Amino acid sequence: LADLPREARLPHPLTGREEQLTLTRDQVAQWVRPPLYTPVLASGLPFAITEAKAGRFTPLMGLVAPMSGPRGMSLATGMHFAVVCAEDFPRLSGVTEASTDFGDGTLRQYQEACASLTVGTPPAGFYSLPPSTVPALLLSGGADPATPPRHAERGAKALGTLARHVVIPQAGHGTLAL
Repeated sequence: LADLPREARLPHPLTGREEQLTLTRDQVAQWVRPPLYTPVLASGLPFAITEAKAGRFTPLMGLVAPMSGPRGMSLATGMHFAVVCAEDFPRLSGVTEASTDFGDGTLRQYQEACASLTVGTPPAGFYSLPPSTVPALLLSGGADPATPPRHAERGAKALGTLARHVVIPQAGHGTLAL
């Protein structure tokens, strides 16, 4: 990250045609995040990061490409921002990321996206979880960095005796895709 920004030639994830890019610190730091959601991709990060340090960014781009579409967007990107901007971001007012190796790129990305979206306000009681009157199944990936099993455990406890929480040990985020 200390050597950025820098020029690099990378294959376009859709066309395979090499393109000249200026890679920024925020951009490369954010490329590390998507593979963390899938253990098989996360296992390639040490190699990809080592290659990136040597100026070879193709392996890192290769880990990001399966999780995103053109320009780093996927079909779920719009839905993701609509939900986060309505439900989570308003509760973060006044929060600023600490200065780290990963910078404040993620926070700025959410600030910009949420400023450009018109979203609803969750109804009263949205952030509370009443006991369930029907059976509820909660699935967790044991290696999920976004919503680790402890979050579903709290949810299952709040939902009551009709809730069942199943942890898939080596799974990441998105257990229904397994």
